[in-house]
Amino acid sequence: MKSKVTHIDITRIFAIMFIILLFLGCNDKKPTDPEIYELELSIKVAKWYDNNSAAISLTYDSGCPQCEGDREVQSQSLERNMHMDYELVTYNLNTSYDKMEYIVQTLIPQGFKFFGHGNWHINHDALSFYDALESFSLCYKTMEGIGIKRVAYAYPGGYGYRDSTRIALAEAGFLSGRMHHTAGRRNPYIIPDTLMEPHDWYQLPTLVMQAYEFNNNESAINNTNELIPFLDEAIRKKAWIITSYHSIGSGEGWGFYYLSNFINDLDAIKSRDFWVASMNDITLYILERKDVSVFYEGIYNSSGILNKIDILLSDELPNDLYDQTLTVLFTIPEEWVGGIIEIYQGDDLIDKIIFNYEEVMLSLKPNEQVYSLILI
Repeated sequence: MKSKVTHIDITRIFAIMFIILLFLGCNDKKPTDPEIYELELSIKVAKWYDNNSAAISLTYDSGCPQCEGDREVQSQSLERNMHMDYELVTYNLNTSYDKMEYIVQTLIPQGFKFFGHGNWHINHDALSFYDALESFSLCYKTMEGIGIKRVAYAYPGGYGYRDSTRIALAEAGFLSGRMHHTAGRRNPYIIPDTLMEPHDWYQLPTLVMQAYEFNNNESAINNTNELIPFLDEAIRKKAWIITSYHSIGSGEGWGFYYLSNFINDLDAIKSRDFWVASMNDITLYILERKDVSVFYEGIYNSSGILNKIDILLSDELPNDLYDQTLTVLFTIPEEWVGGIIEIYQGDDLIDKIIFNYEEVMLSLKPNEQVYSLILI
């Protein structure tokens, strides 16, 4: 079978060629300039941020983040430098002043993030396409008005089974959708091994975290001991998994989960090589990494010493939304080890760093602008 080059492929090829020319043009060589050479550099983008082995999102379907019980959940998360994702059902958000105030003044500054959960907490599979689209769109626009990033979504009740529901969610602007069904434990591993993106962005599986005493459901993950095998398998598969909680610590609310087990979950995750991040951040990382191109070159001074490395990452995606940093793995010359390296983007000094080994990593935004590493 002959391969085809589509119009999109051609557009991407020309865009990449333009970026290469622009990149090289940033270093137009004059007779007195340092020499510019192609640098033999082993460079790649890590599968997960900070080169962790796997990724996990802790999602919390709770409508009362300002309540005392939830504050304890937040405290336990922050104590371990971890964060939960909170749901946002937006219909009554503007009339719940204490909730809105707590979200804006406490949760967001602390680093907690949010996923859409509909304008109404209803079964969207029971709606027509246009009614589902209205709920999703109102949720999206309300989140936008608050200044919360609109990337990930979770269907109330897990009702995202109909194709029309998932199409409506995509049309509303969300980039991923989480299900909620105990059958998700059969294969909760998102992009395992060498896969680059999920089969269906709008039908992501989750592990339902629920005490056995709630409704004697052995298919749910009832405690930390049952969670651990999934954590270990995610590490082995280099996959992303999502856990979903309700009513942590209440012992009475729908789908409740004991606080002691939640704390044990956090400790089990913390002891393993996970990138613990929101569904928003992980969704963006996967989408950016899938399409990113990396360009680089080395610049030598008049004494023949390499004193500058330029790196450019381009994913051809809108930078106002796709602003998640990607972790780049590469090698530096032996003589750079232990030296002070300044990192610039344009005229802005981004960071100063000392590398202790030749194999190093940096997390950079794929924003089509050159990063310059300068040995001082």
